[in-house]
Amino acid sequence: MVSRKSNRLTARMVEQLKGLGYYGDGGGLVLRVADSGSKVWLFRYKSHGRVREMGLGPIRDVSLAEAREGAREARRLRRVGVDPIDAKRQRQAAARLDATKMITFSQCAAAYIENHRAAWTNGKHAAQWEATLRTYAYPAKSPRRRAGCADVSRLCWISQKCVGIGLERTRRGGKGISRKPSQP
Repeated sequence: MVSRKSNRLTARMVEQLKGLGYYGDGGGLVLRVADSGSKVWLFRYKSHGRVREMGLGPIRDVSLAEAREGAREARRLRRVGVDPIDAKRQRQAAARLDATKMITFSQCAAAYIENHRAAWTNGKHAAQWEATLRTYAYPAKSPRRRAGCADVSRLCWISQKCVGIGLERTRRGGKGISRKPSQP
């Protein structure tokens, strides 16, 4: 029986490798050298008949020892029947969810306006969004309530449509919206 050799690469070899291709360290850990010269650590494995590659990071951020530890953790997950890529995606989704729970609705709304400010053709649009939120959204939301940015986007869109209808009616000589909507 032939044993497979692990830890074939050294830190010096990793730095000196220049040729395009995949260089295996053993145990599924692979260094991929791209034609641009960039080097990335991968964990390669087979799942349901197809080869999968999980990125562990570029060599400028992840040392050989850290890459080996990442591959060791991925092999442990495989042994217990968990796909390492799916586990990584679940961890990232949980981290994103935790990050959105850390900010209030008004903080999320302010971030939304800042992120979209460059796309608006007129500087007054940001002021209109802020005024709309102040008039319609902030009274309906507790300042301490945590909200996801999807809530802000949805509420802003609805608020803008309501105000837009009122402004259009006013320009045509109709009544327009003269009062705040009733609180539920």
